[in-house]
Amino acid sequence: MKKALLIQTAFIGDAILATSAVEALAQRGLEVHVLVRKGNEIFYSNHPKVHQVLVWDKKNKWKSWWSLLQQVRAVKFDELYLVQRYFTMSLFALLSKATTKWVYDQSVLALLFKNLVPYQMMAGKHEVDRLMDLVHCDVRVLPKIYPSVEDERMIESWTKQSFVTLSPSSVWETKRAPEAVWKAVVDRHMNQPIYLLGGPGDVAFLNGLKEKWNNPSVQVLAGQLSLMQSAVLMSKAQMNYVNDSGPLHLCSAMNAPVTAFFCSTVLDFGFGPLSDNALVLETTEELPCRPCGLHGKRACPRGDFACGQIHVPQI
Repeated sequence: MKKALLIQTAFIGDAILATSAVEALAQRGLEVHVLVRKGNEIFYSNHPKVHQVLVWDKKNKWKSWWSLLQQVRAVKFDELYLVQRYFTMSLFALLSKATTKWVYDQSVLALLFKNLVPYQMMAGKHEVDRLMDLVHCDVRVLPKIYPSVEDERMIESWTKQSFVTLSPSSVWETKRAPEAVWKAVVDRHMNQPIYLLGGPGDVAFLNGLKEKWNNPSVQVLAGQLSLMQSAVLMSKAQMNYVNDSGPLHLCSAMNAPVTAFFCSTVLDFGFGPLSDNALVLETTEELPCRPCGLHGKRACPRGDFACGQIHVPQI
């Protein structure tokens, strides 16, 4: 059986979407190995189609990089697929001793590779479609993650009645829908449990929202659940409300219902929801400044955050 290495060392959402490439490669009968940044191995460790997970610890960047390179060179992979387009992992791929290496034509060191795949950012082209181009799959294969039985058990107490989840946090301020948007959602679901999700670093922010809203239906679960447990919870929700951020892609990988708020970013970037039940809400105003960047910004360059003026319809 041929061995393939998929390298995706970007952030949470990117790691989740890359599971679609794993599924596609496994369908071709390849033994799939993945290399991800530390923290994202959670999406692959229980994956039945992943033979091995290699973890890059960026806190010990070059020491970890060199150690991983020795492991990869010892295996001598038949195929390598590099999702990253930046220097560090491009150099890694070059030195990997893999027989055939596939990279995007926008990779920093693309001129040094023989096998280039166009990275096409255009209307209607999702990141998953770009991943399918990279792994030579003619049909879209959706991302999928595999929570454990223990993950399922851990969330049972919160699923005894119909509920919704909210994930208001985002690393980038201009991707975060304004508080008024989240308050509108809460007001429309005030008679059922409302769970606020996020990581340990989001607890103080979410507790602050809960106190402002003074609604007994709101519970902060951030910091109590792992990412996989949050994914299971989302799969059982009546609806999940998210920004253009990691929780959106958790919903896609679990085919969970989702309403996504897009502020400074746009669907044409290719990172919209893939769930069967999905809705994107964004401003109806034509703004010459939108999008203001591929990843969002720390603050609105204009100062008025007009792209965050999003209407939440009656539910």
